[in-house]
Amino acid sequence: MPLAASDTVLTATQGNGQSGTVGFPLANPLVVTAQNTFGLPLANATVNWTDAGAGGSFAPTQTITAADGTASVSYTLPSTAGAISIAAATGGGATANFTETAAAATAASVLAAAGGGQSGVIETVLAQPIVAKVADQFANPVAGATVSFSDGGAGGSFNPAAAITDAQGQAGTEYTLPAAVGTVTVTATVAGLPPATYTESALAAPDFSIALNPATENADVAGLATFQLTTSTPAGDTRVINLACISPATGCSVTPGSVSPGGTASVSVSFSNVGSNTFTVQASDGEHTHQVTGTVNVLAPDFALSISTPATTLDQIATNTFSIATTAINGDFHLISLACVAPSSGCSFTPAQISPGQSATLAIAADTLAAGGQTITIQGSDGTNQHTAALALTVVPPGLTVATQPAAATVAAGQAATITVTVTPSGGLTGPVAFRCSGLPQAANCAFQPATWTSQGSGSGVVILTLATTGNAMAPPSGQRWFWLLPLLMLPAILPGGLPRRSRMAAIAALALASAACGGMGAPAATSAAPAQAGTPTGTYQVTVVAQSGNVTNQSQLQLTVN
Repeated sequence: MPLAASDTVLTATQGNGQSGTVGFPLANPLVVTAQNTFGLPLANATVNWTDAGAGGSFAPTQTITAADGTASVSYTLPSTAGAISIAAATGGGATANFTETAAAATAASVLAAAGGGQSGVIETVLAQPIVAKVADQFANPVAGATVSFSDGGAGGSFNPAAAITDAQGQAGTEYTLPAAVGTVTVTATVAGLPPATYTESALAAPDFSIALNPATENADVAGLATFQLTTSTPAGDTRVINLACISPATGCSVTPGSVSPGGTASVSVSFSNVGSNTFTVQASDGEHTHQVTGTVNVLAPDFALSISTPATTLDQIATNTFSIATTAINGDFHLISLACVAPSSGCSFTPAQISPGQSATLAIAADTLAAGGQTITIQGSDGTNQHTAALALTVVPPGLTVATQPAAATVAAGQAATITVTVTPSGGLTGPVAFRCSGLPQAANCAFQPATWTSQGSGSGVVILTLATTGNAMAPPSGQRWFWLLPLLMLPAILPGGLPRRSRMAAIAALALASAACGGMGAPAATSAAPAQAGTPTGTYQVTVVAQSGNVTNQSQLQLTVN
């Protein structure tokens, strides 16, 4: 019986546990062996290789097992150092795992990781160690590199003067400032590579330092930017530090104007020039004076423009309004002029000029627009900036829809059918709607109740339609034809034995006179008979119900069957 794919056993047989340099292929290929559950090699099994997104590459990424059940690939390590988990898997779910290690390449750069820009009293140890980081070409930390520290003969000292980088590629040292006041340049060097550079300050004792937080701030035109100024002092200096803006002369203030060493103050500054502006704060304790410079990026004033309803449907015979909103950006205060640019007519603004942050009302007369899809583009301008906003409209022309319920009726000749007619306006149609019928059979008529319905622009109206038919009528006897009945009526009187002889003779005489009066009994009277009245013919008819308001017309068909 053939084995299922899920019965495959996949084993990592070669290449596991290797180490290599990032970006280079492993020395040995990765080999797996596929076997069935009986331990026999499984040929022609597809094996897919992945490294869980580590970034390495396989050649190839998919292999087929050979007759001995083995499959192999070459693997190039990624550019990031560390452990890599590699999985080989068959379509049936059998897996084999490898763990490889990507080691950093040789040292390619020395970076200043920490400790630069410090200040301290002469002949004291800087508060933070000076730390260098050694990395390879892919920025992976390089361990085991020797880093040498120097201040170029400034007179300070390092502890230690040389250090070995750790697993993070870092090596650090403590630095004791020299006896001379001034700026000290410290370098961290690895043989054959450009050094990392640190700048430290050796201050006279006692002294203080100042700093701004943040160093750079954004602001609107003439808007205030606020910074925190901090002071610090080594060796326990207690002299009051006086603070003041020295540039610019106006538009900058420090509160409070003096602090004790270690105190903080708030710096507020404003500029009217768009772009990058710098200011300088000076601090003095009577013996030492220090300055700090900050930057205010003044942003160009602008505004945003929007329409409350960016897309809607309008009736063509209506005027519609929309809210136009503006937002001030970067302190814009200039008046914004509003106008329609497409179309240039048929719309208006109230008011036509507004300040940023205010709203206006846009009125659109839809009867100036063609039916269908339209785009209204409005523009706002503050003299420097221009912005547009679009309003997508679907303009609906005035119209009517007519529906009959039921759609078919059956009556006998002489009967009437009652139909409910529902009329619905669209596009804001208003005014009276009249009704009529066409296609009626002979001797039939229609009537609407009410005869007209007035549309208010929305909502449906209901009218009752009565379809009346006419039945066939029999014509009554005409002229003197009834006298033909007279002999039959008098026959019993004139027959022998019916009456005494004298009486029969009298009856015969009377009959003769009556016959003479009717023109004789041998022919009918000269006057012709009245014709029979024709009713509605039987059959099936398509009746058209028409609703009309002005030049707007629509209709509905219903079927009338007359039996």
